[in-house]
Amino acid sequence: MEIHRLDSKPREGLMKIHLLFILPLLAVMPLLNPSPATAASSDPVLDLILQSPILERFGLDLTTQGGNTRTIDELVVVGIRRNRALRAAAARVLAARERVPQAQALPDPRLAVVEYLQPVETRVGPQDRAYQLSQSFPWFGTLGAKGDIQREKAAAAQSRLDQRILELITRIRTNGFELAYLDSSIAVTGSHLVLLTQWEQTAQSRYASGSGDYAALIKTQVELGKLSNRLAELEDRRAPLLAVLNADLDRSPDTPVQLAALPVAVAADAVPGEAELGAVMAANNPVLSAWRHEAAAAVHSEDLAGKQGLPSFTLGVNLIQTGAARMPGIADSGKNALMATVGVQVPLWRGKYRAASREAASRLSAADDSRRQEGNALGARLSKALFGYRDARRQLELYDTALIPKARQSMAAARAAFETGQGAFLDLIDAQRLLLEFQLAVVRARTDLLIRQSDIEGLIASPLKIQS
Repeated sequence: MEIHRLDSKPREGLMKIHLLFILPLLAVMPLLNPSPATAASSDPVLDLILQSPILERFGLDLTTQGGNTRTIDELVVVGIRRNRALRAAAARVLAARERVPQAQALPDPRLAVVEYLQPVETRVGPQDRAYQLSQSFPWFGTLGAKGDIQREKAAAAQSRLDQRILELITRIRTNGFELAYLDSSIAVTGSHLVLLTQWEQTAQSRYASGSGDYAALIKTQVELGKLSNRLAELEDRRAPLLAVLNADLDRSPDTPVQLAALPVAVAADAVPGEAELGAVMAANNPVLSAWRHEAAAAVHSEDLAGKQGLPSFTLGVNLIQTGAARMPGIADSGKNALMATVGVQVPLWRGKYRAASREAASRLSAADDSRRQEGNALGARLSKALFGYRDARRQLELYDTALIPKARQSMAAARAAFETGQGAFLDLIDAQRLLLEFQLAVVRARTDLLIRQSDIEGLIASPLKIQS
């Protein structure tokens, strides 16, 4: 509001006229740019995360609050609820959504009160002051185009949030599977260490009695040292892996995690082909969706550049307050003057509008090329994940159904031969070492199978269907 007054005395009725003019205006101004009331939420950031369609597709139980986590899915839900990077991405989505009503709002109206330093004498009386109210209006559709741009950008931010959710799910699952692999490997190695320790004691007793071979004793002690070192290495690897997992859960690095059991991998014949998975990925992957929204925003920006090159208008009302005429008997003495004004802003400098149009076209081209390149990269990652899945499946079937049963038979035969005096103790040690390697290999293959399955699900943004 602008007030120009240096030297004038208040006149009778001035405050009354001010109120009669300004109060209705203040009542009408909110109608020019209404802001819808929104229900307050205790944690709108978390609410937005939990409303992601990604979580609905994976069917996670979102009621888990973060107590005793015994399954991979419980760890995932804790991460979804507590991960700080995820909350930051959700806050950016909320911020992007708030830019939509800002972009669609009209410019604020302008109100001015002008006091004449020297009243202008007219036939009907002196003009003492003027009230001016004006409102600018851009070309038709300009505000709508601005809102469409911000809506598409908010949708792109939502897609990036969905992608972060997918990445978090995949990362927590991978680290959880690796933690379970370490626990299984520690258990298997520990059981073999106990068995080998018993055999080392047997070898010492036999050597002491003169019925044992010194080479067998030394071989057993070497294997015992190697196995103890392997067990210590596996146990040392657990703490940093646990810290990485807890970092995604926003918990202390040493917060314990003990998984009850790992999920069952998808049956081999339940996994669709690469072409079908590629089609699902193209439709669901949030990265591709984000680039589609960026391209749509560029299209609206090009439309906006064209509209900004058209005139905008300003409508106004002026009220001039007039005092009583000095001469008596004048018709319309003291009658106020009311005027309407119309202004046009002429977009004269055309270069900037053409530059804005070219900028939007370049952004559209960049978004389209980025989406295509991202699609190529995701396709390559899907192909690699499928190969890893098939290879892990082959390794698991080979060790589980063929090699481990053979290794158990070999160890049983070597033990029976040794106990009857028909076999060498070194043969028993070799059979035991071979069985350990096969048992660790099958644990590794089962873990790799689950990790590759999780990778595929992260790329197609939906779970693989598990057959009953």
